[in-house]
Amino acid sequence: MIPGTPAANYFFLDCNYTSGNLQRFYFDDIYAGEFIPDQTLPSCISVETPTDTTIVLSFSEKLQRSSVTDLANYNIITVGNPSQLTIDSVNDYTITLFFNQHFVTGIEYDLTLIGLKDETGNLLNDTTLRILYYPLGSGNVNEIVFSEVYFEMSSISPLPNAEFVELYNRSDSAIDLSGWTISDGSSDAVFAKFLFKPKEYLIVYDVQNDALFSAFPNRIGVSGFPGLNNDSGDTLTMFDEQNNIIESVNFNDDSYHDSNKKNGGWTVERVDLNFTCPDESNWKASENSFHGTPGIENSVTGIHTDNIAPWVSNVYVADSTHLQIDFSEPVFSTIIPSDFNSIDIAGVVNDCISVNVNSPKSYLLGFANVFSEGISNLKILGMLSDCSDNYLDISSNYKFGRPEKAEAGDVVINELLFNPNDGGEDFVELFNCSSKIIDLHNWTIQEADYDDGSSIKEEALLSSEHRILFPGEYLAFTRLSKTVMDNYACPNPQGIIQLEDLPDYNSDEGRVILRDHLGTQLDEFQYSEKQHFYLLNSPKGVSLERLNGYSGDAENIQWHSAASTVGFATPAYMNSHRVSANENSVAGNIDLANEVFSPDNNGYEDLLAINYHFDEPGVILSLAIFTKDGIPVRDLLVNETVSNEGQIFWDGFTDSGKLALPGRYLVWAKSFSLDNGSNVFRTSCVVALGRP
Repeated sequence: MIPGTPAANYFFLDCNYTSGNLQRFYFDDIYAGEFIPDQTLPSCISVETPTDTTIVLSFSEKLQRSSVTDLANYNIITVGNPSQLTIDSVNDYTITLFFNQHFVTGIEYDLTLIGLKDETGNLLNDTTLRILYYPLGSGNVNEIVFSEVYFEMSSISPLPNAEFVELYNRSDSAIDLSGWTISDGSSDAVFAKFLFKPKEYLIVYDVQNDALFSAFPNRIGVSGFPGLNNDSGDTLTMFDEQNNIIESVNFNDDSYHDSNKKNGGWTVERVDLNFTCPDESNWKASENSFHGTPGIENSVTGIHTDNIAPWVSNVYVADSTHLQIDFSEPVFSTIIPSDFNSIDIAGVVNDCISVNVNSPKSYLLGFANVFSEGISNLKILGMLSDCSDNYLDISSNYKFGRPEKAEAGDVVINELLFNPNDGGEDFVELFNCSSKIIDLHNWTIQEADYDDGSSIKEEALLSSEHRILFPGEYLAFTRLSKTVMDNYACPNPQGIIQLEDLPDYNSDEGRVILRDHLGTQLDEFQYSEKQHFYLLNSPKGVSLERLNGYSGDAENIQWHSAASTVGFATPAYMNSHRVSANENSVAGNIDLANEVFSPDNNGYEDLLAINYHFDEPGVILSLAIFTKDGIPVRDLLVNETVSNEGQIFWDGFTDSGKLALPGRYLVWAKSFSLDNGSNVFRTSCVVALGRP
């Protein structure tokens, strides 16, 4: 003590040392003041049952050795006291109890703790712990599955305003998730130690949102939780601690299967937790009033089966002896070269000699000989199946050939749905009207203003991969293919292509522009709702179809509303209204493709097609419809400069917008050219009440 100072106010350390010991002093945990007694009661903070005869207890602090080693302080009524215990040599807050009797799997036991004290004598309150034993499993493929995903949030939803996924342990074992990972390919969430019990659900979310999930049981917050892409969906993959894939799931707006819920605020739930094959139809929007079922059984729980066989979605010539073949879903069969060969147009067989896997859905096939020019056919000989043992149809041949350069007019915009029903989706249909094999790789589809084609509002890449469009084939592009297929008959479902960035076309008027990979414009359609059939109750959900896919210019008169008999649209299939030029027509003449027509929009001869043919260029043409008494009905052309040949259509309406009465009408035309002067043509047509 310092002489002359009150003893209670000062404390110091007096160190006597030589200069060599100057740096050898260490002081730690020094307190000077009144005595502070330890009044904090000890508690048990965790309990585990790693085997059927052991229980591991962890306490909040070190316990008095005499109390912790007294086996009488631990008791299970139906089992008794432990036969021995050990104190962890590294963490002396943790002990392991050993019992002679085996715990029964899935049976709950009550472990009672009495008489346990900490080192200062504070007594642990008598505690009863619920013990439940399950064997510890390793976590094999699909034993733990994704059971629910919340990726489209809404602040007005009763759910927590944070993304989450729910896992379900399908196995009969508890699984330690230590070192497991959930990844979307750009962000990885790594689990700390967590014992996932069998037949239980687990909510997984970003640890920063822990407070939002505090009311839910069976939850864990993790760092690095992937940001779920709520615009176009995402793919999540779960890996174990050895980086083995346990399960992968893809989700997007189609997963809801409910247009009223896909805008957010609802989870998507797995229908059948025991159906582990990848299948989008095994997911649905939650039907629970809480908008989801985090931590509990799904509201859509049921039995799901997959009876849809895989199909070949694309065959592309990679080089002179290699084909890339893509399937609609992963193929689980082992693929070997003898599963394939090709046959050219002359019937020459080319054998496959090698198979390389690009992905579970894509393979590179090597062939013995160089491919022939033109279209050849790939033949599948082997029995290839998906995860559900649905076998690919081997009776079909799959066309392939080397692509050619597309010119303007080779591929045309053939159908457009720009004003879908509520909950529906736009689509744009393309048609290859040429004799060429055309690759849509890096082509774009654009939206522009109705009055200004240079004012581009939106555009989308049709395909970042090689996608072949053969002569006479159709492809329809839409943001949600499932929605289009649900709303319309689709005889060619393989031709419905999901393009999430497809422009959202105006529902009244606009412009669609098609460009190739170099940006060259190949086709354009300036559309308006005024082009629809006059007598439609509503244009909503009705597409406009090109009347002649092989004609050059897409003028307004060459488009018509899809027929009611086909459901008002024909995506990726031949149009309900198709009019072709009369092959028997001669130059210098006006003739009709169909003399009788019934303008009732039933898909059968709803329009009168008037063909014109001239030898010389620069012809000025007028075309009109009269009654049989010579009364004017409709002016179709008035002194218009026309091409050498083409078609003009009459939809059966008069100039006053009324539907013409049934009967015979006069078709009158007058042409003028510098070489041939004026010529007048007359023929007649019949407006019928219905299908003749």
